[in-house]
Amino acid sequence: MDDPLPWLVADPRAVEIVVHDHGWLRILDVPAALQARTYAATAEVVLRVEDPLGFAEGTWRVTIDADGTAWVEPSDAEPDVSLSVVELSAAYAGGVPLTQLAAAGRVQGVADAVTALSRAFLTDPAPLLGIWY
Repeated sequence: MDDPLPWLVADPRAVEIVVHDHGWLRILDVPAALQARTYAATAEVVLRVEDPLGFAEGTWRVTIDADGTAWVEPSDAEPDVSLSVVELSAAYAGGVPLTQLAAAGRVQGVADAVTALSRAFLTDPAPLLGIWY
């Protein structure tokens, strides 16, 4: 988390950070979701999303311009990046790098394409759900 609190105390090592899982995101409409946000970097990839429930299943050409705007269209091309809706949903908000998920074997693809899409998804500061429900 991008939390300044540990740096506000004399000894940041004395602060214990506990991450609680209390909010989830699951993308249902990939083109609508990807076109609804802005991005930090340019990218052009063919993205394959697998979804056992079928809602987000598909292959799309994703083009992100220098203004951070994305265009998404169906594609029959060979994917540059393949992942499940779980990984896409985790990376979508900008807090989990696709490169980290790829290192864990949860995202497959051409290294340059994974890196480009990972950079595009990142946000600064990292997302934080600051409410409990």
